[in-house]
Amino acid sequence: MSLELADNYIKSMFDSRPEHAEKYMFREKYSHTKRVFAWAKRLLQTEKADADVLLYAAIFHDVGYVLSPDEHPKYSAEICEKYLFENKFDDKFIERVSNCTPAK
Repeated sequence: MSLELADNYIKSMFDSRPEHAEKYMFREKYSHTKRVFAWAKRLLQTEKADADVLLYAAIFHDVGYVLSPDEHPKYSAEICEKYLFENKFDDKFIERVSNCTPAK
């Protein structure tokens, strides 16, 4: 499983709820997610971290907005865990990514 596939999954989730983009024109969540992802990649140039854990956490961090803006951290973690589990990621990896979220 690649980050590109995860990115496509995230984009499709945001695309399924375009009303959010209309309501928050200057804070469209997929564009924001891509900026956070780019900053995470940049941080890896100078900071030590597990790149896969950081990058998966970054790409999934706001996807929960499609279910509930107020509870998006909780839903983002749940969506991420489900995606990683269904795509046969190792349980320890899933736990490490999940522990990067404020919902845990």
